Amino acid sequence: MFNYSKKIKIISLVILAVLVGLIIFMVYFNNNRSDDIVVFTQSKELAVALEKYYDKFNEYPELEKTRTNLLTKLTDNGFNQEGDIIYWQGGYEWARGASYTSDSNNYTIIFRINNKWPMWGINTYNGGICTIATNLSISCVQSF
Repeated sequence: MFNYSKKIKIISLVILAVLVGLIIFMVYFNNNRSDDIVVFTQSKELAVALEKYYDKFNEYPELEKTRTNLLTKLTDNGFNQEGDIIYWQGGYEWARGASYTSDSNNYTIIFRINNKWPMWGINTYNGGICTIATNLSISCVQSF
């Protein structure tokens, strides 16, 4: 038979293990959701800058499919070029991978979200793919 102090130690260890597991799960879950919000915000910030660029030059800066983490700034001379006007200053680490493609008439920013976001049409915890396109058109398709 166990004595009383051994039972208390075992119960304490079990409770501690459950709490540590719960904390780890909560930190992971919250960071994962916050990464969704950050990559969405970063992508939208870039899209707003593209619209400002378009207002000035009546075209978007052309660029073949490129990872957004390679884009450092958008100036009046295009991406990653020195210029008099800075429309967007990147240079930060993206929360999650995203890609950018454009011709002079349209652009597309594509990124993945990993959680359920009903406001973006993602109704499962599998996440989905979101696109921000010309004229700040936002759409998401959930993964199955």
